[in-house]
Amino acid sequence: MPDAAVSPEDSEHDKAPELSKHAHKFNKPDLDVCELCKGMNTLVDYHLVPEPKIIDAAALRTCSRLNDFASVVRILEVVKNKAGPHKEIYTYVIQELRPT
Repeated sequence: MPDAAVSPEDSEHDKAPELSKHAHKFNKPDLDVCELCKGMNTLVDYHLVPEPKIIDAAALRTCSRLNDFASVVRILEVVKNKAGPHKEIYTYVIQELRPT
């Protein structure tokens, strides 16, 4: 799997380096729910499934810090929808997000 994103479309790998900057955005201590949604919408626009480290380390931990369970559900729904018919991608992401 690529380091920055998992993509069912090979033509979208040119945007993968930009995804790592979103991980840093999500880790900002003053990030609010609106900025979290804006960041997730930007990731959705890339037509990529974000790499589990971006989802876990950035977005889900931000939701936890903001005490926003609804955003957690939306993020996981986005991941499932972005994977589309490639069920192995969603399975991989969920496997990587599970606690060790």
